[in-house]
Amino acid sequence: MDRIVLNTAHPLIATITMGEQEFHCEFNELLRCDFPVSAWEPIPVEIPPGNSKSWYERPASKDNGFAKGSNGLIHLPLFRQSNSAPQKTYDEEILTLVAATPVLAIATRSHHIEADHSKFVASSVLLVWASRIAVVISLDGTEGVSTEGAAPHEWHLNASASMKVETAIDELLTRSKVFPSSSSQSLYVAPNCIGQHLLGQPTNPDFGTGSPWLGEWRFDNFGSLAAALSRFRPGLDDFAVHVLPSK
Repeated sequence: MDRIVLNTAHPLIATITMGEQEFHCEFNELLRCDFPVSAWEPIPVEIPPGNSKSWYERPASKDNGFAKGSNGLIHLPLFRQSNSAPQKTYDEEILTLVAATPVLAIATRSHHIEADHSKFVASSVLLVWASRIAVVISLDGTEGVSTEGAAPHEWHLNASASMKVETAIDELLTRSKVFPSSSSQSLYVAPNCIGQHLLGQPTNPDFGTGSPWLGEWRFDNFGSLAAALSRFRPGLDDFAVHVLPSK
């Protein structure tokens, strides 16, 4: 599936307030949001009909459920940090874009390998809109060894109900605790500047070039991931966004 870039009519600046901290992030492109997992083809984040879907082939297959019925695909702004000042005027296009587009995304990823070399991968993406409504979308996948009666490749995607942003970190934590607590974990944040402010420099700053995920923070266990996510709580309790044209 090709990654489609959507261009805004003119450059925009999102002013994101989290607690006492304010971030100015400029963008003029929207990019399809994919789960930060290694697969044969990118797996897009989406809200499927009925909030769930499953498929049993490699993601690159043209005939599986992954490639069909993808009307709920999520696009994220391709942010870059900005020192520009926004204008003080709205227009109808901006209001429509802000209502439809998440302005903050936090993703987790972990994996587990069994003795028979079957690989299990899990990723969850927390999406936050300017309205302070949040959704968490999860992907669970198996890249396995074919056995009698079992599909070698199995994927399940599930979206939560809408929730208040204040409770979203708890939902993300619950959905991220899939494997033993000692399993390695990864964390991704868009805009990347918010992740750097709260977590420091990414472990892998080159992750996700050309995608909304511009850095990867790695952790040795789930406890360390949970501690990192707790740093987002105060800011999400006092979260606000304004999107305006750049001067």
